[in-house]
Amino acid sequence: MDIDKLSATDRVFLDIEGGAIMMHIGAVIVFEGGDLVAPDGSLDAARVIRMLDANLGAAPRFRQVVKEVTGLGAVWVDDPRFRVERHVHHTAVPRPGTDAQLMALAGRVFSQPLDRRRPLWEAWLVEGLTGGRFALILKTHHAMTDGVA
Repeated sequence: MDIDKLSATDRVFLDIEGGAIMMHIGAVIVFEGGDLVAPDGSLDAARVIRMLDANLGAAPRFRQVVKEVTGLGAVWVDDPRFRVERHVHHTAVPRPGTDAQLMALAGRVFSQPLDRRRPLWEAWLVEGLTGGRFALILKTHHAMTDGVA
């Protein structure tokens, strides 16, 4: 089991979170659909999830959780139950699929805390955007990404 102690800064990010204070950061990335989007506008979400999963090895933190260990304090440990499907959600905006609808959805996603029992990130695949596009809403906890280059 790989163990890595949280930095003091990362611990503060976890400790100050609560109520209206969220310590995650996010992004909304819009893609041209290409062959990932069918003519009816549906997204091949399973294929996108496989692509995401294939690239998670480059950032091991995406597969780790924070645990309290006696004598060590808070540490990052590999999550033996990790499954990418538990972190990547699939949804759609209603027609007409405007950017304003996407931003409203992103606001709702970003207003919710991350589940600390899991690795501290989640993604939302959003289909139904105008022009055959789709989006990825990505949310990661500051403790997970701070100092990562």
